Amino acid sequence: MPNQEAALKEATRTCGAMIRDMDGLPLGCEWQMEVADEEGPIFAITVGAKQMRWASR
Repeated sequence: MPNQEAALKEATRTCGAMIRDMDGLPLGCEWQMEVADEEGPIFAITVGAKQMRWASR
């Protein structure tokens, strides 16, 4: 990637596509993608699904 902004944009698109292909995340799941270069991790994208309360409907 030419720079960190481009790497983040590509990682975000890839995460979205992977989650879409999984048909969403189950409750209680936390999923993370790390982006690294030859020196190690640059950043991570973390997505999770947790129940905050029971829906009344």
